[in-house]
Amino acid sequence: VKQSGGSMSIESNPGEGTHITLLFAVRGTDFWQEEEPPMALADSSLQFSQQGKILIVEDEPELRKVLCNRLTAEGYTVYEANDGVEALAIYDRIEGGPDLLLSDFIVPGKIQGPEIAATLKTRQPDLAVIYLSGYADLNDARSTQEYLSADMRLYKPIGKIDLLRAVRQVLAAKVKDKA
Repeated sequence: VKQSGGSMSIESNPGEGTHITLLFAVRGTDFWQEEEPPMALADSSLQFSQQGKILIVEDEPELRKVLCNRLTAEGYTVYEANDGVEALAIYDRIEGGPDLLLSDFIVPGKIQGPEIAATLKTRQPDLAVIYLSGYADLNDARSTQEYLSADMRLYKPIGKIDLLRAVRQVLAAKVKDKA
């Protein structure tokens, strides 16, 4: 409930029973619901070529497919992995390495999003990192610093405008840092 932006209340009285109320935030049924018109991408700070290589690590196949399709449609070269082991193997096949790691914070297996990022950053220190998470708190992070170490953090579900804006901003910052 909390993860979805809602709230919960529980009232229990001996001999009378328990009343549980769950309130969820209202959202569209489409994962890619438009929050604002596409013109919002015309922000002058985001004016540069949408080129780059992105390694996506996401264990939900449907979401991974949507992310890959959306970013490919915008001109990015996308590589996809289900978990940390697969991500590290794919990284080795990307000539010059990816420009961005877009990783779920929690993925199957022993190698989680922060470990993937840390390992890849030892090989490629300028790698941009965005964590994507369905959790609105830091309970799954070993430390707050681990979570905050990303260039950006996004929460599921994410609209396509917000996704594209985040990717462009993080990649633009990396290009600016190199200049």
